This record gives sequence, C-alpha cells and structure tokens, in this order.
Amino acid sequence: MYYVKGEHVYIKNELVDKLLRVGPGRKLTFGKYSGVVKSSGKEISWDSGKIIWTLIGELPDMYDPETKRGRYKYTAVLGKGANGVVCEAVDLQAAAASHRRVAVKVLRYPPGSTNNKELYNSALRLHCEYLWSRMFIHNTKHEHYNARQAGFFLRYFVDGTGFPAASEASTLPAEGLQKLERSTVVARIPYIVMELATGDLAWKALFEKEDAAASYSMSHRREIIWQLASALEYLGKFDLLHRDLHFHNIFLSRRKGQPAVSIGDLGMMSQRTQPVLFVPYNEEGWKMRDWVPWEAWHLHCTRSSRARSPRARSHSPYSRPQHADGNWQAFDVFSLGVIHLYLCLGQKETRNILDRMRTDLGPPSLDVEGSQPLILDADIAIRMVSKDPDERPVPGEILRSLPRMGPVWSILTWPFRSCSSRASTPRNRSRSPRGCKGEGAASVKR
Repeated sequence: MYYVKGEHVYIKNELVDKLLRVGPGRKLTFGKYSGVVKSSGKEISWDSGKIIWTLIGELPDMYDPETKRGRYKYTAVLGKGANGVVCEAVDLQAAAASHRRVAVKVLRYPPGSTNNKELYNSALRLHCEYLWSRMFIHNTKHEHYNARQAGFFLRYFVDGTGFPAASEASTLPAEGLQKLERSTVVARIPYIVMELATGDLAWKALFEKEDAAASYSMSHRREIIWQLASALEYLGKFDLLHRDLHFHNIFLSRRKGQPAVSIGDLGMMSQRTQPVLFVPYNEEGWKMRDWVPWEAWHLHCTRSSRARSPRARSHSPYSRPQHADGNWQAFDVFSLGVIHLYLCLGQKETRNILDRMRTDLGPPSLDVEGSQPLILDADIAIRMVSKDPDERPVPGEILRSLPRMGPVWSILTWPFRSCSSRASTPRNRSRSPRGCKGEGAASVKR
C-alpha cells in the first residue's frame, strides 16, 4: 500500500491510484485541486499550485481499514532522506502500550530492485542498526548492560530487512558482514521499527527556537554534555563507535525539569575493529560535516599550498583511522568536542577554531574582555578537537572533569573554564585561566 503526504494531509488510495496511473508531465485533477504530475528519481509529486502532494512509496505492513489487515497504522512522515523515509505509526500488535507509537524507517527503491547493490548495502546498514541495539546497547542479559546509560539511546523493536535475526550472530567483525552480504536475500521493502523519539531535534531546540537561550541555560547545556559523554562511555564497554554524533541525530526532551538526551540513527555505528564507509566529499563538503574528525576525511595535502589545503584521494573510502589502542574512541570524542563548542560559542566561532586547528595555526587569539564561558576546562575542550587523535581525552576523563554540581559549581569554576587569548594547543597545555569571545549559541544559523 502507498502513502501520500501533502501539507500534513494524508489521503487514501483514490489519489494514490491516480498518481500511479498518470505519467510525469500529465495533468491531474482530483477534487478541487488540479496540477501537473512530476517525477524525480524515486519520488512522484503533484503540484496543485497550493499544495505539493508527494507519493512516499509503498510502506510495509500498512493497516488497511477496509480489510482490517496490516500491523502499522501510519500517521505522519517524520523525515525523508536520499534512500529512505521515516514515518510515525501506531503498532497495532505491540505487547506494551509504551511501544505502540513507533517510528518506521523504510528504504525507498523502485520495485524489482532487490538485487541492486546500493539497496543491499543500505539494507545491511539498517540491519546493523537493529543489531547494535538488540545485541549490545539494550540487551538486558549482556554483562555490561546499564539501564540508565542505555536510556540515552533509542530502542529498536523490529528488523524487517531479511537478514538473519540477532540471535544468529554473536559478533560482527568486518568479515562477518561480508559473509552476510553474500548469503542474504533482502526483503522486498527493507525496514526497521524503532522507538519514537519525544521532544525536538537538538538543533531545533538549541538554535532555531526563539526561546532557546532561556530554555537551555548553561547548567542545562552542561547536563547535555554529561549525558552524551556518559553515552560514549557506555558504547566503549561494547567496543562500539557511533561515528555520526551531531545535533540532527540527537533528540532533547524534559524529565523533571532537566534535559534528557535520546541518541538515534545508528547507521554509521561500528565496532572498533571495523572499517567505516564515508562518501568522499571535497574540502568544503567536509567542513559542513564538521563533526567528522580530520583523520576520517580521506584527504591529503598538496605540497604547493601554504595552508596545506586537502584534496580528496582516489583510493577506497573504507578507512580505519590510526590512533593508539587506548584512545580508539577518538572519533566520537572529536564529535562531542564540536558539540561542546557549539553549545558554548556558537557555529561561527566553532568553525573558526576548527579551521585554525586543521591548518596547524592553533586556537585563535581572542580578547579576554567579553568572554563566553565554556562548560569544560579549556584545555580539555581544545584537546577534544585536536588534530592528533591521540591527544584527545577518553570519555571517562571528560566525565571526571564535569561533576554534576548545579549552578554553584558553574559560578565558582567559570574563570577557569573560559578560553582566553592563550588558549592552549594540544602541544602546549597551559592551565592558566582563559577567556574566549564568541557569538553566543543562540545566534547560530545553518
């Protein structure tokens, strides 16, 4: 069954049938609306002049009110990506009431493309998302399970990709994934079902809402950093890396007046011994993905460029960043360091700092007057985004430097956590008080 979205209006099969029958470029009249049908890749849309209706595609196990068949009663489209769509739905077969409202992530591909390599790899990534949750993060029988820390991650309930169930795979080394690829026939419509996140995306809550500065004080932002660092510490117990930690994969809600973090999208997650796949970008493309550390850019520097401007390599995009075994979480720590700078200084000043670090110029020289407070000690804040992965602290060190002691602690320690004109580089870690002038987190724009 198909699903049509148009300005939060959801239409049943009459419009779907017409959109499927009418080819691109043909005029379609439906009720009081009239317009031209358009096609773009995997998507069919109908622009009636006032509303753009989009045919989302075939959705798995969709409830049909006429036949009373189907498990998922889809109610909204939460988001669309290049290869997939995430829908809100009611699980009519859920055993627990708390699991009834779910999010369904569905791959969108033309019919008959089940042998498509891109579809296969995308389905495998969906399958791995489910496994990370069920086998490790939310596995109550695992020796490292911690209910409080597991609560920082969204739960996964159903794997509809066609790959073997979690019980059939005890570990996931890189060669194990290759064996799965060769032996599995993916489902016709691969999908996974996960917990429906409450609250707002962190980017929207912290930077787009007009009352963001008032709603999230520095003590609230410190709590966000503490929860994220605790989440990374928890992943470390399972030898897991998230590798995609940024504001658009984090949801913020409220519990007893305090912010509560929910981390989603485990599509880039892997074990420490696995390579990770990144789509190659040019230099500007990587700068926009500023949560990805430089050692994962797959770039090299030209000898003729004074600033050593990186350019994309032509080799395989699979990469295992080189760093000391004791600091194998350096990738995620860098991402957390970028989040910390955004929360304290805003986007413009953060990217200025990252650019100077990347080009070996060190943190920018800034006036102490009018400084903005940092949540973490400036030395740790700079080390987290160091160009050298081995300089970055481990999550446990971040947590030890971040006691949860409320506003009194924030006031008393502010002079020692601000970033001054002598903010240290990774090679020169001065402990002197620092002040750092920034634009303010509330003024960030993307």
